[in-house]
Amino acid sequence: MKIWIATGGTGGHVFPALSVATEIEKRGHQVTISTDGRVLKMVKNGKPTKAKVVFVWASGVGAKSKIKQIIALSKIGVSAIALSLRFMFFRPDKVVAFGGYASVPAVFAAHLWKIPTYLHEQNAAIGRANKFALRWVKTLMTSFKTIDGLPSNTNKSCLYRIACACRFFECSKYTFAT
Repeated sequence: MKIWIATGGTGGHVFPALSVATEIEKRGHQVTISTDGRVLKMVKNGKPTKAKVVFVWASGVGAKSKIKQIIALSKIGVSAIALSLRFMFFRPDKVVAFGGYASVPAVFAAHLWKIPTYLHEQNAAIGRANKFALRWVKTLMTSFKTIDGLPSNTNKSCLYRIACACRFFECSKYTFAT
């Protein structure tokens, strides 16, 4: 099975993604990890042996300057188009996003091609990128039973206590058959 892992921004997103990527590879699946330039070196150094790494042009949109916000959104848009084209020819079987703005393009592309997508929120409060990407996924994985900032009308399968890679596979909804 080909699994695409999308992450970026900070180590808080990257380390859980690398942990799950390692476990996925141990189980015999192909792993591709997409990330942005801020943590590219961290991902390349910590990735599983056979995993591929793909650069995604993205940055946070939290800047106070409207021009910087427009630029950041444009980067995400360009990367979403690029990944949509890539998924047309090299389609993963599943996408697992771990947050950060660099994960949004992969979630969008997966939605476009109807690829099963899982979104992981490792914090007690949902981040802006995950909150935005939530509209395109059916399953939200969390480390906590309740998440602050989650829209009240959220109609997603929410599974919690998925903080470590081994727990990721214990959930019957995440069957990654070997």
